[in-house]
Order: sequence, then structure tokens, then C-alpha cells
Amino acid sequence: MRTSLTLICLAAMTTLVSYILLFAMTMIRSRVVLTWRVPMKAVVRVAVACLPLSVVLVVAQWAAEPSWPMAIAAFLLAFLAYSVAILTIGGIDAEERAWLAARVRGALQRS
Repeated sequence: MRTSLTLICLAAMTTLVSYILLFAMTMIRSRVVLTWRVPMKAVVRVAVACLPLSVVLVVAQWAAEPSWPMAIAAFLLAFLAYSVAILTIGGIDAEERAWLAARVRGALQRS
């Protein structure tokens, strides 16, 4: 089990590095045509909000045998941890919160 976890972590890290490189190369190459302004505060907030999500997934991986119910429970807990973290640290601005609230209210009224 630990070997498979190590391989999964290695695969996740190489995927992360490849996406970062792809993003950087796209930004550098497209500077001629587009002006990209990446709000670094937002990037840092999202990265920080990913920490509880990662902790939940790693703990779930170590705590129980792999199964579909465990995977679904881990996903739901990780989603909840990320949502609480991103809302707590201000990763979603007022306009986005208003849009989300309107969508949730509309969905609740339809059901």
C-alpha cells in the first residue's frame, strides 16, 4: 500500500510540475498578443486552501482500506475542507459570493 501511495504522490507531483511549466510557457509565449495579469494573492489563497484538502486525502488514504465508499467519503470531506478553507481565507470575492448565493437559492427554490 505504501509503495502505491508513493507512486501516486510522485505522479501527482510530476503532473503539478508539468502544469506549472505549461502555464509559465503559455504566459511567456502569449505575452506578445495578450497581457495577462495574474493576481498572486488569489493564487496564494487557493494554494493555501488546498492544504486542508490534501491533509484529508492523505489521512483517508492511510486510515482505511481502499474502497469506493471510502473514496466517495474522502472526496466529499476534501471538498468540504477546501470549501470552508477558501471561504475562510477570502479566496472568493464579494461578487463571486453573491453569484454563488443566487445560484444556490435558485436551486433550492426549484426543488
